[in-house]
Amino acid sequence: MASIHKLPSGKWRAQIRRRGQYRADTFLTREAAARWARATEVALEKGELEPVPAQGPTVEELARRYIEEYARQHKRSWKRDHEHLERDVLPRLGEMLAGSVTRGDIREMLSGVAARGAPVAANRVLAVCKKMWNWALDHEVSGIETNPCLRIKPPAPTRSKERVLTMSEIRTLLAALDRDEMPAGCRAWPTRATRVAIQLILLTGQRPGEVAGMALTELDRQDGWWTIPGERAKNGRAHRVPICAGAKRLIDEALALRLDPKSAYVFPSPRRSGGRRDRAIAAEAISRAVTRLREHVGIPHWTAHDLRRTCASHLAGLGVSREVIARLLNHTDRSVTSIYERYGYGPEMRQALDRWEEALA
Repeated sequence: MASIHKLPSGKWRAQIRRRGQYRADTFLTREAAARWARATEVALEKGELEPVPAQGPTVEELARRYIEEYARQHKRSWKRDHEHLERDVLPRLGEMLAGSVTRGDIREMLSGVAARGAPVAANRVLAVCKKMWNWALDHEVSGIETNPCLRIKPPAPTRSKERVLTMSEIRTLLAALDRDEMPAGCRAWPTRATRVAIQLILLTGQRPGEVAGMALTELDRQDGWWTIPGERAKNGRAHRVPICAGAKRLIDEALALRLDPKSAYVFPSPRRSGGRRDRAIAAEAISRAVTRLREHVGIPHWTAHDLRRTCASHLAGLGVSREVIARLLNHTDRSVTSIYERYGYGPEMRQALDRWEEALA
């Protein structure tokens, strides 16, 4: 069966997987790719081409094995790996033999990811692909002799993790997050629900993925606590976060915005039509929203994770102790005594976030 798809470079790639054989070529036009595909299929049918048996799994088959046999068992972030593979890798490379993929194919794919305005996501896609092919080599998967991701530089420059927004920048951002109308010249503006999620990251100092995946079962709205289970926390440790007045208002607003009031999530994915299961939005949705905001709010480079660092930095400026900040961020600080490990710092964390909300008012 032949498949034809357009590469980010504008060229067209035709692929044929038929009767245990695999053929592929790249063309300047779709018409040329279609002609080649038809001629090759006829030639294969008539037996006019020398048999070239398919060797090893396709990229799609390799991705399934990587997720099931490795990532799901060993990586807490396996769902993000799965998301990158499904959205960015398989549509372009899925039908290719994993052993036939070249560095040029990988670069073309990454260019497509970066072209949609997600260069940082392209870095992550490269990292997932590099890990997947390394896993295949370590496990001697048939037909795979090299890693096509080797010596490919990340599309986006690596930045030191030191960005902290100033109070002036924070106020500019908050004003933009409260804005419902699309700015002039803007082609896409984040939904209100996504903007609420971004505000919650800033107010609570929690990770974008943790906020995005917030479930109703994690919330004690009566006593004002949000408990992030260990399986969703980066360090594997369950974590309690105070829900102060501002955060409570945002959560209530997010719940009211849901299209499906029966969803188990505070920020459910809008892509639930056609019988799809209930699920939370992905952290990547927040990253895309930040990309759109960054283009129109006039604040130099910042990411969703920078809001977490911004929260922590300004808490320190307000006089909050290192121990309390570490506890709020769910960091393990080995320099702190075992008393710190036993004491939850609940009242101190709530007081700290109350002071932070007052500073932002």
